[in-house]
Amino acid sequence: MNSDKIGKWLEIAKHFSGSEFWNEIFDQPGAKQMMETHPYFQGSGGDKPALLPLVDLLQGDGELIVLVDLPGVAKEDVELSAGPGALYVKGEAKPLFPGAAFLSKERLNGPFTRTIPLPAEASSPASRITAAYHEGVLIVRITTPAPPKRSIPID
Repeated sequence: MNSDKIGKWLEIAKHFSGSEFWNEIFDQPGAKQMMETHPYFQGSGGDKPALLPLVDLLQGDGELIVLVDLPGVAKEDVELSAGPGALYVKGEAKPLFPGAAFLSKERLNGPFTRTIPLPAEASSPASRITAAYHEGVLIVRITTPAPPKRSIPID
């Protein structure tokens, strides 16, 4: 949702509830940041690309787990690559009903690319990366090597 749409919505809302109520809502600390970064408030037509597909990053015991939501996307239509400090997911969500026109559109559709920044330990050359696809979720596991054991002198 771009800022023009939010502005129009805010004007309509002010008409019904008064401007002070809505100004207080949107002037709260973090409200603007949430609207700028949350995928729900981003979409086509804005100056920022939508953050799709949605991604979760988890830290496990000796591994980093990346979950990428790709509902309705065939495994064959997804490419995964790794580079310094990031994972790259690229693919295409093909329409289930190609001849039908959209009345509203919220789901992932068409070509997509997502860069997922990784913590430094996941970018080590000794890291091992595996990927699996399960029920529309791309599961990437990055095994992070334990730091080498070394003696520390005690003063």
